[in-house]
Amino acid sequence: MISIIGGGPSGNYLAYLLAKEGSKVNLYEEHDKIGKPIQCTGLLTDSINSFVKIKKEFLVNTLDKARLFGPDGDYTDIKIRKNFVVDRHKFDSHIAEMAVNEGAKFFLNHKFLDCKIKDKITARFKTSKGIKELETDYLIGADGPRSSVGRSVGLVTDKRKYIIALQARMSLKDLNCEKDTFEAFMEKRGFGWVVPENDEIARVGIATAGKNANDYFKDFLKQRCPNKKIVEYQSGLVPIYTPEMKCQKNNVFLVGDAACQVKLSSLDYGEPVLIKKNGFIMTVRIGELVDEEIKKNRKNVIKEGSIDIVKPKDILSYTPDYKSKNFRFYKTNSLIRHPSEEDIYEIIIDRGYRIKVTGEHSVMCVSEDSFTPKKVKDLKIKEDHLLVNFNLPKGNFTDNINIIEWILEEKPDLVENIIILGGKNLLYKKAEDVERKKRRTYWYNDRIPLSLFLSKGIIPNDVKLIYKKKFGREIKIKNIIDLSPELFRLFGYYAAEGTSNGRDVRLCFGKDDLMKGIVDDAINCAKKVFGIEPNKLHKKLNPKTNKDSSYYVIFGGKIVYNLFKNILKSGDKAHNKEVPYIVFNVNNNLKMEFLKAYLLGDGHARFRMPKKRKNWSSDIMAATVSRKLLSDLVLLSFQLDLSPTVQYQKAREHELYGKKIKSKYTYLLSYSKKNDLNKLSDIFGSKKSLLLKYLDKIKEKSIAGLPITLLPDIIEKHKDLFRKEFGQYSHYKTLSYKLLEKIFSKINDNTERIKFMNNLIINRVLVLPIKKINKIKPTSKYVYDLEVNDTNMFVGGVAPIIVHNTHGGIILGMLGAEEVKNSITNNDSYDRRWKKRIGKDLFYSWLMWKVFKKFNDKDYNKLIKDFKNPKIREILGRYNRDFPSQFIFKILYKKPSLIKYGFKLFSRQ
Repeated sequence: MISIIGGGPSGNYLAYLLAKEGSKVNLYEEHDKIGKPIQCTGLLTDSINSFVKIKKEFLVNTLDKARLFGPDGDYTDIKIRKNFVVDRHKFDSHIAEMAVNEGAKFFLNHKFLDCKIKDKITARFKTSKGIKELETDYLIGADGPRSSVGRSVGLVTDKRKYIIALQARMSLKDLNCEKDTFEAFMEKRGFGWVVPENDEIARVGIATAGKNANDYFKDFLKQRCPNKKIVEYQSGLVPIYTPEMKCQKNNVFLVGDAACQVKLSSLDYGEPVLIKKNGFIMTVRIGELVDEEIKKNRKNVIKEGSIDIVKPKDILSYTPDYKSKNFRFYKTNSLIRHPSEEDIYEIIIDRGYRIKVTGEHSVMCVSEDSFTPKKVKDLKIKEDHLLVNFNLPKGNFTDNINIIEWILEEKPDLVENIIILGGKNLLYKKAEDVERKKRRTYWYNDRIPLSLFLSKGIIPNDVKLIYKKKFGREIKIKNIIDLSPELFRLFGYYAAEGTSNGRDVRLCFGKDDLMKGIVDDAINCAKKVFGIEPNKLHKKLNPKTNKDSSYYVIFGGKIVYNLFKNILKSGDKAHNKEVPYIVFNVNNNLKMEFLKAYLLGDGHARFRMPKKRKNWSSDIMAATVSRKLLSDLVLLSFQLDLSPTVQYQKAREHELYGKKIKSKYTYLLSYSKKNDLNKLSDIFGSKKSLLLKYLDKIKEKSIAGLPITLLPDIIEKHKDLFRKEFGQYSHYKTLSYKLLEKIFSKINDNTERIKFMNNLIINRVLVLPIKKINKIKPTSKYVYDLEVNDTNMFVGGVAPIIVHNTHGGIILGMLGAEEVKNSITNNDSYDRRWKKRIGKDLFYSWLMWKVFKKFNDKDYNKLIKDFKNPKIREILGRYNRDFPSQFIFKILYKKPSLIKYGFKLFSRQ
């Protein structure tokens, strides 16, 4: 038996969650109606849709502008994300109805008195019929800021502090304010507001931590709306969060206003994310990225319980905005790591693209006029669609590679082992300038440690490098590497056939590769690129046939090994292979050299041309066991305007060099679109004519399009246009962007919905249905997240799938409800769960309160003046107010003068 005290949003939502899972749930409410008395403004951010869909029956107004006033009457207007004003009575009742429909029972006029904890919990209630005692296994206090449940078990004491909120409902016409505008008044005593409820009524109120709340309220009403008729008074308390608060004692829990939480959700360790670092576009495994940054910045790691947070300096994440308009790299605010305590799910969408996330993580779906987050656990197969960025930044790196500069950036510990040949004139004018003991080596042999150049601030350019070793052949490598087709073919061969033992680079080719000329090309590439002669061709014998079966090309030594593995991040074994990140940053011709070499080394072409033409098919395929390489190849293909599919299958047992190789799972990358095959047709010369014959007889099919289910109102309004382009379109599942672009260019409609759909089309965002959702094992004991200040979105997975990770007043209570449910279900610590999830946002809310309560009127006037800065207004308007960490540092960065207030005033604490 689970007993919930309090019929507000968090209590009702928790009752719904628990009853839905089959638990026996009783909810006890002190009053005779759910949602009465009203004790808040009923103003919600758009995050509410992640829990309860906004319905007309309780929605009373929508706001999209905030007007912030200072004590002197000066103000600034800010365009904000959509906020909803709800009828709290109807809203709370709606959630209660959801719970009842799942089997929860509600008992009104039941006032909780106290409880005793023994084997079970005995709770006492005051009812219309007298005192009632009830036994329960779990007791949850959702009974507001003073929480009688919390007080009865010592979780809430008289030390808890509160903000007092007073509100009146008044005539909107008398107030002379705009229906779509939320007014906020900031002064030393507290915070005032005007929230339009509808065409006739507005909610006018104040919140203060001071002792004279009634006087402040009267003064505010007199100033903002003198002699106006008050329809109704309302009041409430807001508890002030402190970092040390606890919300569980045995089987007693607090939720909602009694305890606030925020969601922290994450990706699996190995999921690739698209970032820009040091000016280079790259994909990185999110776990490697976060672990590396934490290791480099140990002194600056923020510890919040078991959560590690680090603020990166130079990492940008690729993301769109909510309207699918501005696709670009945004500053990454935080990198986050915490223990993996949730199930991991792999979401697989059409074309085989996929991503691994926790069940609480949100991915982006399409709403009527914007992107909207949806939790993984709430997704429905075939019904929901995920979003994939097809248009990706190309990169514009045109310089040569200076190996020394790249060593300093990516692998500085190599410096002590590098000797420079041909650089003496950069340090000395004549032999006598060199110390006698070192003259022979430094001057006459022209062999000088790289560290000596660097100690004098010199980075050599046109020199050769050798790796210091006690014995064995020295390999001289050119320091300046041209961005040539040969270099990128060599990268492609390495991705397909390469490996390393830590001493050099090895390419392993089969007998067929020798006949195709790949082996000779690889040798010539190594010669031209590095100015070296690769080791002689090594042949490996098949012990079963005693004949040559494979060939090794070995070259480069430790310098080239480190260039491939540690500097350009190419990996060194089949399971950890990657596309060198420089490939994402060069022109398309060089990108194509890489891709063709990879497919030539590891791919093959297939043709199926039976008598029935509709069954014709062809593709170019390659297999890899590296999920990261697969993801990189998909991203590279998108940059080249190619659209491969992905499969995951179990390879058959086979024989290699006379040994049996057990079956294993592998990823298949396949190109089958006409556009793709045309661009790749010259890879397999012997099959090119057959491929072109096939391509000549098929039509291209577009993969980019919108599901017809997203467009019913637009289609109905513009039937003639759709019929002209699509004919009988009713049987289509998806309408291609190519034809939709024609239609939308003729639609003279400037609504947000049309603009959003048009942005999807122009930016070629793939809207792909979910095929499968599989529960899988995590690849690490940690899961990871990153936070992007501007959008709270980033892209990751196999294909750049758009994901989201935050939610946020009433919303916090609902998040808390979910954690109570999870704790009861898993029989683990609720305090650990919610402390893991409150994170930075509750801390920053508390910190801001500590600072702002010391502001005087002069400080607030200055603040409003600073908020007139267009960049600050844009930042404030873009963020969800429930999550201050999303914008507080961004504002301080844009307006450093504000920092002095924080240090000055917080130091008074």
